[in-house]
Amino acid sequence: MPSIDGLHQALAQDGLSVLLVNIGESRQTVARTASSHRYAASVLRDPSGKTADSFGVRGTPTVFIIGRDGMILGNAVGPRAWAEPAGLALLEALLRARV
Repeated sequence: MPSIDGLHQALAQDGLSVLLVNIGESRQTVARTASSHRYAASVLRDPSGKTADSFGVRGTPTVFIIGRDGMILGNAVGPRAWAEPAGLALLEALLRARV
């Protein structure tokens, strides 16, 4: 999650929005984790897992790339090197395309 939060900080001025969603943990645990990592992105809770189920989440972390029109452009399950050149290039291209 810290690398995804770093993307939020690096690309927010280009239009990237990042929401970090915790599945199933208590409000206190989520608050403690968000505070200790100093996340800049919004941290949301899905205490029952219903939202994760509706998106078909089967493992964590799961990243959804959602276009400006609200449509899902793609997703990835498991750790990814989003802050590495290939990941940044993909996100920057999507931001430039204004999809």
